[in-house]
Amino acid sequence: MATITDIEFIWIRIPLAHDFRGSVYHVPEKNAIITRIRTSDGLVGECMNGEGGADVHAHILHLLQNGICAVADRRRSKRDRALVGEAVAADRSA
Repeated sequence: MATITDIEFIWIRIPLAHDFRGSVYHVPEKNAIITRIRTSDGLVGECMNGEGGADVHAHILHLLQNGICAVADRRRSKRDRALVGEAVAADRSA
């Protein structure tokens, strides 16, 4: 069975030409986090998440790097699904 060998997070910040505004929000830039996961059998999966401001994304990156990646580094021999579940549980208890 394949195991996760690497998890990479890339934070992208793109200034927008206009500050899009609503009654209780404004969006001066587009923020996104690209997550790339590599497995021992060579598969690569990617996804992009991108709602919220820079402060939200900074917090998300901290949780990902110190939660999911930290647990994955300690428990590489576990199944992929167990790694994610354990990281979520660790984050909830922090």
